[in-house]
Amino acid sequence: MRFFAAVILVLAACSPAPPAVVGWQDSGAHLVDGRWIATETPCAAANDRLECRIVVERALSTVPGSVAASVTKTARAALPYKFVTPSGDVRVGHVGGGIETGQVIVLDLADGTRRVVGLVCYLPYSGDGSRLMVSMVTCRPDALDDWRDGNVPRYPEGAVFG
Repeated sequence: MRFFAAVILVLAACSPAPPAVVGWQDSGAHLVDGRWIATETPCAAANDRLECRIVVERALSTVPGSVAASVTKTARAALPYKFVTPSGDVRVGHVGGGIETGQVIVLDLADGTRRVVGLVCYLPYSGDGSRLMVSMVTCRPDALDDWRDGNVPRYPEGAVFG
């Protein structure tokens, strides 16, 4: 009997330990409006200021007029990438695909609350890549389901999209 108890203890000690931290592992990942986002960059600080302003404009067009009227500040946000499950599996979030890209805009409102607006946008540039073709930009809302608090992204690390 002692032998079996010793074997069980050894096997238990050798089994992989659960991960130290479960959830989004990216630097700067934080929760805003029920969604996990990462680094926030105001358009004025972005390298692609025109693209940022166009995406913000499209995001504002998706919220009710009363919300848009109370916006005091906007920023474009990155989405975290690496999610670790309780079993230690690594998953990744995904939005957009092909020539469309996921965009996230954070709206600071006059009452002190913050809203996150997800979009999937087609952002075409001229043939030499120097000029955004503003008249051709299209965006549609995206609920950012992979980044909702409490959700686990569907895709295993290393998944290829597009």
